[in-house]
Amino acid sequence: MPAPDLVTAELTLTGRITTASNATFLGSIGDVVVVYKPIAGAVPIVSATAVPALLLGAARLGWLDAEQALLLAMAVIILRLASLGWVVGHLRQQRASIRTFLSGMLLALAGIAAATLKWWLTH
Repeated sequence: MPAPDLVTAELTLTGRITTASNATFLGSIGDVVVVYKPIAGAVPIVSATAVPALLLGAARLGWLDAEQALLLAMAVIILRLASLGWVVGHLRQQRASIRTFLSGMLLALAGIAAATLKWWLTH
């Protein structure tokens, strides 16, 4: 029996994988068992760096002061780290637990320490 065309054949969803970070489904295409992750439910990693990159690019073009742009870029990254608990809760489709909230805060503190060390060593 030939393998089904995984691009054009009909996908039948049979369940959801709830331990995944975002929408992930178990299904089948013909007799082949597949895992399906819709692109619409994914958040690309590049989005985490878009605003800091734009800020640093604006500084390079002379539209922003370089030190201010660097501070703003670091602040954006630290805020993203601090919101990690909320993001994890959102992806799990439930309220953030105290553990994920504190993990985000600790990660943000580590980010502040790294940013402060970088600033101190390079300025």
